[in-house]
This record gives sequence, C-alpha cells and structure tokens, in this order.
Amino acid sequence: KTGPNYEVTSWIQLANLVGAGIWYRYVYSFHWALVQYSGDSSIVPVTEMERSYAALVQFISFALSAIMVSDLTTLMTQLQFVSANYNRKVLVLQRFLADNDVPTMLAARIMQNAADTMQEKKRTPPEKNVELLQHISAPLLIELHYSVHGQFLANHPFFGAYDMANPSAMRSICHRAVSVDSLSKGDVIFCMGEISTNARMHFVTKGSLKYLLTNYEPRSLEPGSYINEMVLWIGNWQQLGILRSSQSSEMTSLQVAECLKVMNQFRTKQHYPVAYARW
Repeated sequence: KTGPNYEVTSWIQLANLVGAGIWYRYVYSFHWALVQYSGDSSIVPVTEMERSYAALVQFISFALSAIMVSDLTTLMTQLQFVSANYNRKVLVLQRFLADNDVPTMLAARIMQNAADTMQEKKRTPPEKNVELLQHISAPLLIELHYSVHGQFLANHPFFGAYDMANPSAMRSICHRAVSVDSLSKGDVIFCMGEISTNARMHFVTKGSLKYLLTNYEPRSLEPGSYINEMVLWIGNWQQLGILRSSQSSEMTSLQVAECLKVMNQFRTKQHYPVAYARW
C-alpha cells in the first residue's frame, strides 16, 4: 500500500515484506539478526517497541562479543606463556648438554625423550600434577589407585586370584607398592647378572619392551605382559637376560619389599601367598 495518507506502522511494512514469499521474509529476518552485530543501519526499526527490541539485542550482542574477545585474549596469553616456558626449559637443557660435551647421539635421545615426556604429560598429567587429588580422602585415594593399577596387576594369575581372596590387601598394594615409569626407546631396565637392591616386577602398559636371553629368540612384551616375577619368590634374584625398551613406553612397577610388607600386614587364617607359592 502506498499513498500520502498511508502510515508505516512497522519495519515489515517499511521493507515491503507484507505479502512477500516465505523464503524472502526468512532471509530478510536473518539478515536483520546478523546486522545487529555489525551495527548496519540498512534495516531500521520504526516503532518504539521495535527500537527497544533492537537496542536490547545490540546490547546483548556487544556484551557477548566483549566476553568472547576477552576469553580469547586470555587463552592466547596463557598459550604464549606455556610456549615460552617450554622453550626456556628446552634452551636450558640444550645448554647443559653442550656445556658437558654430551655425545651428539645421546643428546638427541635425551632431547627426544624430554619432548615425548612433555607431550605425554599434556595428554595424561601424572598424579603429582593433579593438585585436587592431594585433597581427597585417603580411602578414596586408595580406591583410585586400585582402579588405575589393579587392572594391570590382575593380568598375573597370582594377583588376579589374590584380589578375590583378599581385596583389602590388593587395594593396599596398589596404593603403597605401585609406581609408574616412563621409558625412552633403547632404555635398559635391567641387564644380565644384575642383582637389584630394589627388586621390582614390571607390567607393560604402553609401548613395547624386548627381553633378550642368551641362546633364545628375543621376546617382545606388549601391553598386558609382565616380567621379572621371580623377585617375588626368590630373594637376591640374579637376572639371566636383558630387558630393553623397543620404543617410548610406560610400565607399572611393583615394589616387592613394600608388597611383602602389605601381605604380612593383611595375613588371613589361610594365607593365600604361601599357598600359591607351595602350589
């Protein structure tokens, strides 16, 4: 409608949307929503209600934009700080290796292992770096260690059965006697003829290890495998072969001395470890 006596009562009439097709009206409305972010005045409100609504939408858009920009700026600052801190640590390590005339091949292995370790810590931070875990109750921490480590120990027949025979002792073993070790490619865990002063049984959790025994084919140890069981039953066990990491790996290690302390502390009438050893 047009004419000198025709009064425009809304932006819909001003934009000649009355009677327009559904697609044109939808695109026009979508365009109006977008220009609230840019401040474009090609589509203007007409009535008091329309102008109030447009002002409210623009205010909300401005607030949201300010929040997003602030969050993005904070995030970029944090990333720059982390990157600068990492680069500083790398520089210190390189300077240390150069000042001490470390051979090039060994220095390269050390640098690669440091980089791999930092990347692994970003993906799965170690327990000591999780600050809130220091504030949970001791029983919950025991349950956490049992949930994390018990699944690997249960791959061994003794610990799988011991978990059912004495679950309290098994939880205490996972809490007190288990540690996690990261390995670089080529690391030697033990060698032939070695008698360890801190005997440990090993469970492979990531990567791959290789056990070399004279006159035998090398044995590959994949996740779920375990080795060095004899230290549980024989004191001052002397190693017969060499255990070496084939790639960047991780293993769960059981400290035998602490494990035996826990077993003695949780003795039952029918002491399962003794029965298993005799069997």
